[in-house]
Amino acid sequence: MLKAIHLLPAMLISGLFILLLLTLLFPVIFAPLWLLVALGFILICLIAFFQSYKMYKSLKIGFLSIMALNIQVFGYGYGLLKGIWKFHILNTEIENK
Repeated sequence: MLKAIHLLPAMLISGLFILLLLTLLFPVIFAPLWLLVALGFILICLIAFFQSYKMYKSLKIGFLSIMALNIQVFGYGYGLLKGIWKFHILNTEIENK
């Protein structure tokens, strides 16, 4: 069952894509918003790092948690958007493998 929380990674990717397009069209207006995006990204990465470091007492695990967070969020968001496009917009059948 798809819940609202499942849509957050897809909304992040969609928002970044829309911001990129708007920045290309209106750079003076939308370019400064990338600073807010960067600050939010850094904040989330720091939170992930410190939570992992606190739990496992390892710098290596702290840095790996940042990588894992980004892979999971962007991978899940991309997969959900691809699935919505493929099955709901293009109306293709699900392949049984």
